[in-house]
Amino acid sequence: MAKGGQRFLLTMALALPAAAAAHAPGADRLSGAPDGYAWHALATGAGGWITGIDVHRAGRAIYARADTGGAFRLDRNRRPLRWEQIVTAATMPETAMEPFFYPGVTAIKSAPSNALRVYMVWPDARGHGHLYRSDDGGHHWRMTVLDLPDEADGPNGPGRHQGERIAVDPANPDRLYYGSLGSGLWASRDGGAQWRAVADVPSSGEQTFGVGNVVTDPRVTRGRSRGIAYASVYRRGIFATRDGGLHWRALSGGSGPAPGAVVQHLAVSGDGRLLAAADGALFVRESGRWRRAATPGGLEVAALAVDPHRPGRVVVTDGFGHSATSDDWGRHFSAPQTPQRRAADIPWHTWVDEAFSTATIAFDPAVPGRLWAAEGIGVWWAQDQGSGPLRWHGLSAGIEQLVSNAIAAPPGGPVITASWDRALFRHRNPDAYPHESGPTRRFNSGWDIVYSRDDPRVLVAIVSDHRMCCDRPDSPDNQSGTSRNGGRSWAPFPAIADGSLPKALRFGTIAMARHDAGNLVWVPTNDGPVHFTLDGGAHWQPARFADAGGAALPAPGAHAAFYLDRHSVAADPVQDRRFYLLASDGRVLGSHDGGQSWSRAGALPDAARFGRDATLRAVPGFEGFLCASAGGAAPLMCSRDGGATWAPMARTGNVTNFAFGAPRLPGGPATVFLQGRIDGDPGIWCSADLGAHWGRLALYPLGMSAPLRAIEADPQVFGRVYLGIAGNGFVYGSPRGRAAATLCASPAR
Repeated sequence: MAKGGQRFLLTMALALPAAAAAHAPGADRLSGAPDGYAWHALATGAGGWITGIDVHRAGRAIYARADTGGAFRLDRNRRPLRWEQIVTAATMPETAMEPFFYPGVTAIKSAPSNALRVYMVWPDARGHGHLYRSDDGGHHWRMTVLDLPDEADGPNGPGRHQGERIAVDPANPDRLYYGSLGSGLWASRDGGAQWRAVADVPSSGEQTFGVGNVVTDPRVTRGRSRGIAYASVYRRGIFATRDGGLHWRALSGGSGPAPGAVVQHLAVSGDGRLLAAADGALFVRESGRWRRAATPGGLEVAALAVDPHRPGRVVVTDGFGHSATSDDWGRHFSAPQTPQRRAADIPWHTWVDEAFSTATIAFDPAVPGRLWAAEGIGVWWAQDQGSGPLRWHGLSAGIEQLVSNAIAAPPGGPVITASWDRALFRHRNPDAYPHESGPTRRFNSGWDIVYSRDDPRVLVAIVSDHRMCCDRPDSPDNQSGTSRNGGRSWAPFPAIADGSLPKALRFGTIAMARHDAGNLVWVPTNDGPVHFTLDGGAHWQPARFADAGGAALPAPGAHAAFYLDRHSVAADPVQDRRFYLLASDGRVLGSHDGGQSWSRAGALPDAARFGRDATLRAVPGFEGFLCASAGGAAPLMCSRDGGATWAPMARTGNVTNFAFGAPRLPGGPATVFLQGRIDGDPGIWCSADLGAHWGRLALYPLGMSAPLRAIEADPQVFGRVYLGIAGNGFVYGSPRGRAAATLCASPAR
């Protein structure tokens, strides 16, 4: 695909037929679940970064894009108010859905003159950005021919907090622009059937920020727009057209943003003024000239909104929600105000210590004074009263956007989930939002969690802040520790409390001995040394590694980077103080003394596949029975001799993750659950007889095709499984009625 400097035309038609015909099978593809089996969201409540918000001028629909999983629509005519995921197997063309891949959305914008027309950019697994069109408010999407490389970083890259990249003519829903990350500015005059690269607007020369903002002048006269639009290019300036996109010129010089400025947001007022947030300052262009606005009390301007109902009213915020207001187009500003928050729908949103990480703000064209904010843990609205701090109200019900890391499902106790950004949640009711998160109110990330098989109320979790910014005595990055009451409260390991924890012990994965809950093995990241404790974390010591003759060996790397989905240590389910370790080079090592000393047991075939994302688990009820997955790169591999020899589990392939749960019949083998392929077919599968027979529980649970970063099965209820979806929180599946009789394709007795 050509870069922005070349001009050429894409002339193919829209890729799919009418929406109704294209999506008739959508309901079947939404889950693929067998009769009597149901999937539900494990209610947690948003939690990830909503990076952009689009409020249609008619007021009914609001769209929000997420950085890690799809996009959402809010219909304000429906009660109760609840967001709906609009990027699913039921809404997208079948060719767009790819098993085990599900990113966030780069851009989304509705057409001002048509409440049902929406455009969206969603990248594929190759990193190409595709622009989709909907004519029914996001309920069905069709792919246009715009296919651009270098778009992988759009949803979750450093440039995701810029303003909207899609702009639609205010009077004609078929005329639109898209500012790409690496291929310049593109224009269509026929609703996406044909596209033209805009030669007058240069590419940024990189693939992270690109053409970050595109906006149109909202003025319409006798059903026609002014044909005015603006686009900002990363460190190349702001460009304008006044003839519907035929010609563009740079707006520079004078008191405007410097040519090399980083333009965070653009907005156009109802009378045609252009406002730009660039390099932390606000600039206003009126009567053909730039003016640098007043600095509101030293506030670093990151987002801006122009009130369509009150001429001259401008609200700006920094990246943490501190706001200032002006009634004279930025000549004077109020003193900066600290945001106030109230969340009636998701209780933990105001319980946590959240910095109100603001991405974008927008005034509501249909409700005077109403502001909307796309923010670090959800969507908020405030009523601009003219003075004083903005009082933000949470409205995020229906959004699930956390990136999962681990799940624990202790028998008889609530499920505990671990995720990025908000470390631990205790789900007393799977259908109700938690009131708080753990281990404290502080921002942090949970990487692994295990419970005691003898006393399931005892849990251990690894909690380390991936920002690596705030390691202070009063607010440590490392909050790893223990709960003795089923996750209601947590205490850091004693070695953290007294400052003796080895510095290498951060992030990673952990295992607990079969009977001795004080015997733990911690595998940290950065391929740090494996450590063990025999006293519940009061003292940690590095493990020793030796060959078959007892000679010392260098410690193997077993977890290269904190962001990997890697669980490389497991405890034997029968023998106390016996552990197994999967090294990054594919070796499997064993310890018989609580993790103090290790020797080689064997090695996995195709060892290189198990060096990054990988999971090692022991099969419940069997001594030395291990299985391992390689993050989608291999079949499910199993060993019945403590890791000495390995063979693939029958019919499996591309297994991303797996778990073991309650047997179908008392005394029978544990049920295997996995995401991967069985006989080449993708989905969520289960087997009640260790792989002899398989049954599919879902193709795309709740319509989402994302890889599972976590999976855990209920140890007491046959068929119940919990999934941690990358970027869409957690879901759970359960059989109903007589479904269990044939679930997981188990043959009858």
